[in-house]
Amino acid sequence: MKKRLTDLLMDLKNLPFEEEEARLAVQKATEQVLSDEALLSAAQKHYDALFGGEMLGREIILWEDKEADAKLGDSMIFTVVLFARACALEKEKAYLYDGKTVGFYKALMRHFGVNICRNKSYGMQEAQRFWAYCYVKPISFELGRLAFEILDYHYDYTVFKNPLTKEHFPFANGGQTFDKAGLPDSEGSFTTTLEVAGDTVCGYTYTDLGHLDFEKKTVAGVLPVLSAGDKAIAVHMPGNAKLDAESISASIESAKVFFSNYFPQLDYKAFVSSSWLLDTGLRQFLKEDSNIVKLQKRFRIALAFKNDFSLYDNIFNVPKCPIEELVPQNRFQQNVLDMLKVGGSLYSGRGYILKEEL
Repeated sequence: MKKRLTDLLMDLKNLPFEEEEARLAVQKATEQVLSDEALLSAAQKHYDALFGGEMLGREIILWEDKEADAKLGDSMIFTVVLFARACALEKEKAYLYDGKTVGFYKALMRHFGVNICRNKSYGMQEAQRFWAYCYVKPISFELGRLAFEILDYHYDYTVFKNPLTKEHFPFANGGQTFDKAGLPDSEGSFTTTLEVAGDTVCGYTYTDLGHLDFEKKTVAGVLPVLSAGDKAIAVHMPGNAKLDAESISASIESAKVFFSNYFPQLDYKAFVSSSWLLDTGLRQFLKEDSNIVKLQKRFRIALAFKNDFSLYDNIFNVPKCPIEELVPQNRFQQNVLDMLKVGGSLYSGRGYILKEEL
């Protein structure tokens, strides 16, 4: 195994980088690993831990290797290992899409670039380390404009469907708290209940905008079709490229074929997404024909939680800072700031498309 890793590290010397300084930093760290037996053993240990078994969770964000950091720089060992993995996947021609390997290297480079911007470091750290890992594990696959990830469904609602009428209902799981506007709030004054007896469900569903509907609903003749622990395919919207309807449709069609070919035994129930882009509150200043609104209308959405990360991570793409320091560069950013300054909030929306509706 060590020889195989050594061969992969040798390949890193030929990888293209947009920035010469980044290329030199990764090349220097790689050469140090190749010339130092202790560092090579550390790289092998991390490679085996990350890619030799089951998918690891966000605990990898907190991993430290003080000895390697002292020699290479903060978290550079992870950069070297993640790039080595991307090389392995390319050499194996793993998971072909449109005649080429899925964009492992492209996705890794995107997160590498964001990491540099956020952390001022070439060493992969924090959330960018985790997301890069997802793409080179791989459990996330970039297919055109969208990326898709196999996961166990875990959202705050259960979907029930009438097999005769085909109508489906997302019922809030019991114990969820909401404020008076039907928005999710950990300190909200209203708590949901959910009762299931045979094919009858009694509880609370959501409005078209994803707010909780306070009118308790009882529905008979339904069965659960999307429950906690079911297999699902998560839809991600990487980068800041356009989300036009044609590109979205093409990616979804590609994903259906891709997962059928490479994971024929995968009995997934739905495509799901948890994203700031599914925040229906954005519609207050978006046009009906905007790409974000069109994207939202593909999903049945329930607002999930307030977030303060999308403002920095996705909308302004800057490190967290006082809101007064944010300088809008376009009308969308200005509208978001205007909403927040009068007491509004950003949310993450969680939506689904049942498999038979794809």
